[in-house]
Formats: sequence, C-alpha cells, structure tokens
Amino acid sequence: MNPDAALRDRPLCGLTVLDGLLPVPGEPGRWAAGSFYDPRTGRGYGLMATLASADVLVARVYVGMPFLGKNQTLRRVRRTGGDGWC
Repeated sequence: MNPDAALRDRPLCGLTVLDGLLPVPGEPGRWAAGSFYDPRTGRGYGLMATLASADVLVARVYVGMPFLGKNQTLRRVRRTGGDGWC
C-alpha cells in the first residue's frame, strides 16, 4: 500500500509510470536509464526496455543493478472506442 495516504485513491489513468528512458546508441528498439513508478507501493525502480514488437515492450525493472531485477512484458492496450482512454 502506498505510504502516502493522499496518493492511494488517485485515478491511475494518465499517471506517468515509465519515465526518463534514453535510447541505447547503436541498438534500435532498446532504452536504458529510465524509471518505473509503482503507484500501489509508492516505490520507484530502475528500468531498461526492449521493443519486442509494435505492441509489446519487455521491461527490465530493478533495484540497484539490472541483474537484480526481473523482466515484465507490457502489452499495448487496444482502444475500444470513445474519445478518451479513461
């Protein structure tokens, strides 16, 4: 649970959770030096990412060093209609 009571019940739609990714020179589709924010816990993590396809991003989320982390597969959410996402 997020330790900041003011942040616990805020809407997640539109919240920035991936930030600061920089392209890896000479490696198209790869980024490093980013951060991931977990709104449930209020914690931030290091982040590296690789584009596996147009709709799939494999993110390496870690504390300290990348080898201490784990991979998370993130899939693009398809828009089903309407004007907004939320």
